Formats: sequence, C-alpha cells, structure tokens
Amino acid sequence: MTPELSIEETTVNDADDTGLPSEPVDETPVSAPVYRDQRKRYPWWVKGVNEPTTATDWERHRRMNPERLVLDLVSRFYHGKDRAEVVRKRANLGLPQYIGVDKTAALAKKGLARKKRWLEENSPGFRHEDWALGHAAESVQYNLGFDFYEFTAKSAFVNVCERFGLEPWKGSKLEASRKIEKAAIALGASQVGFAQIDPMYLYEGASYPPEMKYVIVTYIRWTHEGDRRRDTALGWADNRICSSRQDFLNSALRSFIRGLGYRESVLRGPFIPYAVNAGMGELGRANRLVSPVHGMGGRITALVTDLPLAIDKPIDFGLQKFCGSCRKCAKACPVDALSMEKVPSWEPKGAWNNPGKRAYFEDSVKCISYMASRGTGCSLCLAACPWTKQSKTSLHYVAKALAAKLPSMARAMVFLDDLFGYGPISDPELIEKWWDLDLPEYGLDSHHR
Repeated sequence: MTPELSIEETTVNDADDTGLPSEPVDETPVSAPVYRDQRKRYPWWVKGVNEPTTATDWERHRRMNPERLVLDLVSRFYHGKDRAEVVRKRANLGLPQYIGVDKTAALAKKGLARKKRWLEENSPGFRHEDWALGHAAESVQYNLGFDFYEFTAKSAFVNVCERFGLEPWKGSKLEASRKIEKAAIALGASQVGFAQIDPMYLYEGASYPPEMKYVIVTYIRWTHEGDRRRDTALGWADNRICSSRQDFLNSALRSFIRGLGYRESVLRGPFIPYAVNAGMGELGRANRLVSPVHGMGGRITALVTDLPLAIDKPIDFGLQKFCGSCRKCAKACPVDALSMEKVPSWEPKGAWNNPGKRAYFEDSVKCISYMASRGTGCSLCLAACPWTKQSKTSLHYVAKALAAKLPSMARAMVFLDDLFGYGPISDPELIEKWWDLDLPEYGLDSHHR
C-alpha cells in the first residue's frame, strides 16, 4: 500500500473587491498551488471563495467505506434473468445490507413486472421504442462488463510517448489545465474543474503516491428534453446515453493523459466533495452538486493524475440560502426521501451518509428502493431544480443573477418556475412528443456552457 498523500500548503492569491482571485502568476514555489482565474469560468454573480459553503466538522468526519453506500445494484441488472442471483452474491453491498436480500430481489422482480405491464399497455413514455432506445444506449456502456480502457491500453497508438519515444509533455500548471480542459470538452465534457487530493475525502484504505495529487473533475450534462421526461423510459434512455458518453470521456481522457507521459487513475472516493472544492457548484438540498450553469442535470466523474495542474477555488452563488426556501426538489420526490427542513443538519439519516458536514441529508434507502421497483432511474428531484435550465435566454440569466444575489426570492422564483412549466412533465402527449422533436446531436445545445 502506498503512503497517504500530504496536502500541499494552501496559498491564497490576492482577491479584488468582487471576491474573485486575481489572475494567477505561475511563478510560485513547487509546494504552493496555482489557481485559475474564476472570472473566466462564470458570470459576475458567481463569487470565488477560499472555503466551500458547506460547513465541515473534521472531528466528526470519517472516511467513507464504499460498502456502506446505497448503490443501485439492482437497476443495472433488473432486465437480466439472473437479477436475484446478482443480489444474493452482493448481499453485503448497497441496498441489500439495509433491507435484506429477499426484499431487494423482490423490488427487482417488481420492477421487471411493472416494465412488462407498461409495454403491454403501450403507456406513453414507456412504449416499446422508448425502452429499446435505453437498452441500446446501455448495451455500449463499457463498465457493464467490457473494460474499454483495458482494451485501448493494448493499442500501440494510445500512448504517444511510448510509441515515438518522447519525453513527457512540459508546460506551466496553467497551460496544463487549459490543455486538459480543452481536451475534455472536445471529448464530451460540459464543464471541467481541478482540485487537489485530500486524503480525508478518499474511501477507507484508498491512497495514492505523493506525486498523484491532482484531481480532474468533469461534468456531463443530461439533455433538456430528457430532464423533462425523468422517471419514464425516455428519461432513463437519456440517462443511459449520458452514462455512455461519460464512459467514453473517461477512457479517452485517461488515454490522453497517458499520451502526454503522465499517470492517471479513476478517483477512489466520492466525486461530489472534489467537485465542490473544484468550484463546479455547491452542495444543495438533494445532497448533490448544484452547478450555477447546469443545475443538477448531469453526471460527475473524477480522475487523479501526477500531471501538475492549476486548480480552482470553491464558489458561492447564494445556493445555501436559496435551498433553505426553495424545497422544489424535495416536493418532487415521489417517496419523500429528501429533507424539508429549513436549515441543514449535522445529523446523517443513515450509515450511507458520511458525518462531519452540515447538509440536507437524504433517505437513500427510500430513493433506491423506489428506483429498483420501477427501473427508470427516477432523478425527478434533479430535473425539478430551478437551476436546471438549458436555455440561454436573457430572462433566465436575470433570474439566476437575482437568485444568487437575492436568495430570499427563492419562493417567487419557484412560483414562476412552476407557472412556466419548467421541470419534469407528466402530460402523456408532451412526453410522446420527444419522437417528433428536431433535436441536435445527442440532444444537446453545445453552446450552453
């Protein structure tokens, strides 16, 4: 086992009167981190800060054991004939450890029966073609039994340094971050952030060599029309398509880093703390990352590398006060798994939550049990968030700026959000219109960033 990483001494760049770090100069000592300019990442109403807006108590904090996580071990196999056997083989992981093997297997069986009924009834959003699309996307997900990265690692064309006998690429930390960001976006990322390893956020037993201390966090968007159809087969298909894009991005970005002559690995720890530290967003009421640009409509992944990188600072766009009044995600949850409290708490809901942070903790057992019984992935809470907008209209820009600077207006914003019909839809005719829409590639507006 390699030794734990030490955390570099934090060097804070001077800030102007907006609270954003000034343009960094890459002439700092090796031991001091270099920060990117936040003003180039976000609009004026997003403020750079030195510490995340979620309070942390390190005396309570513990490193998470991944076996305690309520992982949806059923949904990946609910359409398979051996779903009950899969659950029994993993009785000590995820949902089975909280509700038992038999009940978990029963939920999977219920989900399969419900799917058959939807197909027989030809229900809008759950028709033959809707499920076929989702399974088509899932069939190419490399992490479902086929390790795409293992395959590409055997190709002589992957590692440019090895193939042509080159020395590792050299450049400043700022230049390295720009290269990684541009490459990641070209490979499918919607947003990229950089942080440093903090051993306290790694899983129990996980560690990296001291030089492997830089974290690359990527955010991949769902589509607007997929968000509107969450908890249907069409919404699940959009989720699977995004997951396939995520797998490709991870594999390709890892190959890119190796081609530059550096090491990489998938982060062995929860991604959200690093996304918060990398200024990708703040922790919201759903206990998930909320981006000021994309809301909660997407997926996060993270890599670790020894390529020296300029990192990012956490951000503050008023979300903590906003979430205290909004509650739209909690109201959208069909099983009341999210907190309705006015303020966040230090007390976790269960062993699947990590203590040591002041947050709105969720009842993950309720959440995952519901998803297992339907096989749709749900995500209604994420789609309902008022920040989950894909439009670049002036009205939405003004609304987000007001929400960031006047978070007390959250209830008024939620009222307008509902009035204009944003968030998930339930009208069968509107759900079915997906097949008649003139959608761009992957259904994404690539200029929305």
